[in-house]
Amino acid sequence: MGILDEVHAIVDGVPINLNQSRVGTYLRCRRKFAWGYYEDIVPDRPTYFFEAGHAVHKVIADVRGGKANEADAGVQVVEEFKQDIAKFAKSNKVDYDIVSEQCAMLQTLMIAYFDHWKDDPDPYKPIALEAAGRVEVGEGSNVFIVYRTDELALWHKQLWIVDHKTAKKLDTRDLLKYEMDLQITAYTYAISKQLGKRVSGAIIDLMVKTQVPQFHREYFTRSDEELKEFEQEFVELAREIKLKLLRVREGADWKTVFFKSPHECFSYGTCWYRDLCVNDTEIRRMAFTKRVLDYVDTASQEPSA
Repeated sequence: MGILDEVHAIVDGVPINLNQSRVGTYLRCRRKFAWGYYEDIVPDRPTYFFEAGHAVHKVIADVRGGKANEADAGVQVVEEFKQDIAKFAKSNKVDYDIVSEQCAMLQTLMIAYFDHWKDDPDPYKPIALEAAGRVEVGEGSNVFIVYRTDELALWHKQLWIVDHKTAKKLDTRDLLKYEMDLQITAYTYAISKQLGKRVSGAIIDLMVKTQVPQFHREYFTRSDEELKEFEQEFVELAREIKLKLLRVREGADWKTVFFKSPHECFSYGTCWYRDLCVNDTEIRRMAFTKRVLDYVDTASQEPSA
């Protein structure tokens, strides 16, 4: 057995739960991944777009599941958004002007969404809402994908993932990113393996937050060859993450192991952790709070879908 084989044997013996979000963060910036999932700290202020997206997903799921009416969707999405923002009230870092703007936008968006698709000539049929599960990637890898999807649906007698997305503008070129999108591939792989039934790919249900809302749906498939390639690449990435965590546990400096990617500092706005990367002090850490365990952390205790 060679040195690499010995290293792989040690690393592969350690189980790890990952989802596409954590892996995506790791790929963009190792240090950002470590702030969130090694140091386990998150900002104690709202990001607004995240809370807005969560509210949209929740309301669509409630309407599809019969827990709410389309007519009430505009009111409900505002209430859901305010509930998420209320969690940050004690931090005194909520900008209520932004909250007001977001509420108006969300109400308009949600009302327009259901009105736009009510006469869809080629609708998909929802069959499951927020499907969740945990599956091993490959065989004997000890690498597990933990997933939660917005919706599973039948369209043209095939099984599809439905992923609701919000955007600031409608740019069909921007949709090209979904041809190799990690989330779509990971979910397609995981759900296909979990159910023993091939998922064709994903329906991207796009909601554009312009003054007059726009809506668009695009369909992206995944081939068997793409899923096989994903399987190999995901295990390779997980090995890299596990090895870094093992090195830190053996005494290596975590900031050296999880190095910075400065080009990510201003991608989609300013990174939450930039100030800490510039100068990690106790005072700057006061702007953060302990990360609450999420469904990835507790996945081994959850039943599969």
